[in-house]
Amino acid sequence: MIWAYQRRCLDTAQLIADQFPELSFYQWSSLLSNQPPQRGTSPFKKWTWDYLPLHSTSFLSVRNGERRYAPKAGEWMLEIRLRTDTAVVPADRIEPDPTGLEPSASSQTTMALIGWKCVKRFGKDDTWYHSVWRVSPYAEEDEREQGKAAMRCDDRVLIYEVECPMERLGTRAEIIAFVDRAKREFSTALGIEFGELDPES
Repeated sequence: MIWAYQRRCLDTAQLIADQFPELSFYQWSSLLSNQPPQRGTSPFKKWTWDYLPLHSTSFLSVRNGERRYAPKAGEWMLEIRLRTDTAVVPADRIEPDPTGLEPSASSQTTMALIGWKCVKRFGKDDTWYHSVWRVSPYAEEDEREQGKAAMRCDDRVLIYEVECPMERLGTRAEIIAFVDRAKREFSTALGIEFGELDPES
């Protein structure tokens, strides 16, 4: 069951990424816990969640080309974020106990597309991963409700998020429609130009 679920999540993320041919894979990171430890590290004092890195994770893509890892004004990064079971919220330094979670009816599994657009200059040694993604919080609920991009990194980066429940991404057509919706909203909120989009999708 875990294999089938993670296979579906990976296939969905891959299909989404394929709709952005101007970008290519850059980094990925677990959101709930740490990455699985290296083989020379004892696993016995690690969270069990560390061995379920696709439970909640993000896949980052940036433009193709030289120094693609460096944020430059006018360029952007795509984040494909999977959140499995939104009831799982880790307390500070305490491993979440799945036996004490809220009922599944009050939880959701979602896929979000997040655009990070650089609008001001960064230093020559800065990177999208270390200087933007790792140090910047996601948009707050009130910021998302405004339908406008939020500012991060001392007003050097705009962030905008489009989210969808996984249950609505069961077919290729539904996934493509979600991507097209995200592109339209990215175009409005972030000023990112895409090719012709289907207004009905």
